Amino acid sequence: MKLYQITHQIIDAQHQQVDETQLDKLEIDFRQKAVACAGVIKNFDSWVESIDNEIKRLKERKQVTLNKKERLKITCYKRYRKRVFNVSRKVPIGYQFDVPLSRWK
Repeated sequence: MKLYQITHQIIDAQHQQVDETQLDKLEIDFRQKAVACAGVIKNFDSWVESIDNEIKRLKERKQVTLNKKERLKITCYKRYRKRVFNVSRKVPIGYQFDVPLSRWK
Protein backbone atom coordinates (compact mmCIF):
# COMPACT_ATOMS: atom_id res chain seq x y z
CA MET A 1 0.00 0.00 0.00
CA LYS A 2 1.16 3.54 -0.67
CA LEU A 3 1.69 6.15 2.00
CA TYR A 4 -1.12 8.41 0.85
CA GLN A 5 -3.53 5.45 0.74
CA ILE A 6 -2.69 4.58 4.34
CA THR A 7 -3.21 8.23 5.31
CA HIS A 8 -6.64 8.27 3.67
CA GLN A 9 -7.59 5.05 5.45
CA ILE A 10 -6.55 6.53 8.81
CA ILE A 11 -8.63 9.65 8.16
CA ASP A 12 -11.62 7.54 7.07
CA ALA A 13 -11.24 5.31 10.13
CA GLN A 14 -11.21 8.33 12.45
CA HIS A 15 -14.38 9.71 10.87
CA GLN A 16 -16.20 6.37 10.99
CA GLN A 17 -15.36 5.62 14.62
CA VAL A 18 -13.84 2.19 13.84
CA ASP A 19 -12.24 -0.20 16.29
CA GLU A 20 -9.04 1.02 17.99
CA THR A 21 -7.10 -2.09 16.97
CA GLN A 22 -7.72 -1.40 13.30
CA LEU A 23 -6.69 2.24 13.77
CA ASP A 24 -3.53 1.16 15.62
CA LYS A 25 -2.71 -1.26 12.81
CA LEU A 26 -3.07 1.53 10.23
CA GLU A 27 -0.85 3.84 12.28
CA ILE A 28 1.80 1.10 12.57
CA ASP A 29 1.63 0.59 8.80
CA PHE A 30 1.97 4.35 8.34
CA ARG A 31 5.06 4.51 10.59
CA GLN A 32 6.69 1.56 8.83
CA LYS A 33 6.05 3.11 5.44
CA ALA A 34 7.37 6.49 6.62
CA VAL A 35 10.57 4.86 7.92
CA ALA A 36 11.01 3.06 4.60
CA CYS A 37 10.51 6.34 2.71
CA ALA A 38 13.10 8.01 4.94
CA GLY A 39 15.54 5.22 4.10
CA VAL A 40 14.99 5.73 0.39
CA ILE A 41 15.53 9.48 0.80
CA LYS A 42 18.83 8.78 2.63
CA ASN A 43 19.88 6.54 -0.26
CA PHE A 44 19.12 9.30 -2.74
CA ASP A 45 21.17 11.73 -0.65
CA SER A 46 24.16 9.38 -0.71
CA TRP A 47 23.78 8.85 -4.47
CA VAL A 48 23.72 12.60 -5.06
CA GLU A 49 26.82 13.01 -2.91
CA SER A 50 28.70 10.29 -4.78
CA ILE A 51 27.68 11.82 -8.13
CA ASP A 52 28.93 15.22 -6.95
CA ASN A 53 32.26 13.66 -5.93
CA GLU A 54 32.56 11.97 -9.32
CA ILE A 55 31.79 15.24 -11.12
CA LYS A 56 34.48 16.98 -9.07
CA ARG A 57 36.99 14.22 -9.87
CA LEU A 58 36.21 14.36 -13.58
CA LYS A 59 36.50 18.16 -13.64
CA GLU A 60 39.95 17.90 -12.05
CA ARG A 61 40.95 15.23 -14.56
CA LYS A 62 39.70 17.39 -17.43
CA GLN A 63 41.74 20.36 -16.17
CA VAL A 64 44.88 18.22 -15.85
CA THR A 65 44.40 16.96 -19.41
CA LEU A 66 43.87 20.48 -20.76
CA ASN A 67 47.01 21.66 -18.95
CA LYS A 68 49.02 18.80 -20.46
CA LYS A 69 47.69 19.69 -23.89
CA GLU A 70 48.65 23.34 -23.51
CA ARG A 71 52.13 22.50 -22.21
CA LEU A 72 52.66 20.13 -25.12
CA LYS A 73 51.51 22.73 -27.65
CA ILE A 74 53.84 25.37 -26.18
CA THR A 75 56.78 22.97 -25.94
CA CYS A 76 56.37 21.64 -29.48
CA TYR A 77 55.96 25.15 -30.88
CA LYS A 78 59.14 26.35 -29.17
CA ARG A 79 61.09 23.34 -30.36
CA TYR A 80 59.87 23.84 -33.90
CA ARG A 81 60.80 27.52 -33.87
CA LYS A 82 64.24 26.86 -32.39
CA ARG A 83 64.81 23.92 -34.69
CA VAL A 84 66.28 21.86 -31.91
CA PHE A 85 66.20 18.77 -34.04
CA ASN A 86 65.34 17.74 -37.55
CA VAL A 87 63.64 14.54 -38.50
CA SER A 88 64.04 13.09 -41.95
CA ARG A 89 63.06 9.84 -43.55
CA LYS A 90 66.14 9.47 -45.69
CA VAL A 91 69.75 9.60 -44.63
CA PRO A 92 71.30 12.84 -45.91
CA ILE A 93 73.70 12.47 -48.82
CA GLY A 94 76.66 13.64 -46.74
CA TYR A 95 76.26 10.64 -44.44
CA GLN A 96 75.99 8.01 -47.15
CA PHE A 97 79.05 6.03 -47.98
CA ASP A 98 79.83 3.14 -50.27
CA VAL A 99 81.34 -0.04 -48.94
CA PRO A 100 83.12 -2.10 -51.55
CA LEU A 101 81.64 -5.54 -52.17
CA SER A 102 85.02 -7.14 -51.54
CA ARG A 103 84.75 -6.11 -47.89
CA TRP A 104 81.58 -8.16 -47.40
CA LYS A 105 83.07 -11.40 -48.79
